[in-house]
Amino acid sequence: MRNQIPPLDKIDIRLLRVFRVVAECGGFAAAEETLNLNRSTISIHISDLETRFGMRLCVRGPGGFSLTKHGEVVYEATLRLFHALNGFRSTVGGAKGQLRGELSIWLMDNMSTDPCNPVSLAIERFRKRPNEVEIIVNVAPPDEVEKAVHAGRCN
Repeated sequence: MRNQIPPLDKIDIRLLRVFRVVAECGGFAAAEETLNLNRSTISIHISDLETRFGMRLCVRGPGGFSLTKHGEVVYEATLRLFHALNGFRSTVGGAKGQLRGELSIWLMDNMSTDPCNPVSLAIERFRKRPNEVEIIVNVAPPDEVEKAVHAGRCN
């Protein structure tokens, strides 16, 4: 295992996005639908990230899923990294007069299927406007949304 983390590359950002979703969903199986990837692909991505960083990030197997101490540190650093990247994209995009960045929307699972919920219409209208905003919709049980708010994962 390495002592130094290699310079971050586009592949690392992609692997960190997968890692973030897996950590927030609480495991590979739970992250499959959100990532639209199968478990074996998710496992390969996490293994690749662990190899690149030279540390084990999570415990997975029949006993369940959990982040290691290193995994918790990397998860928190990942949140800060994505926040900084989003800020950079917004600043540079704003200089050009364009909306750029990431918009994360959290919905309680019972709201996502409500035909009276105006969120899907709002997203559709927003998408018709010229922008380069990546919209991420997170659907979770109410207690998970509350945990995400308290943990600072949604704001």
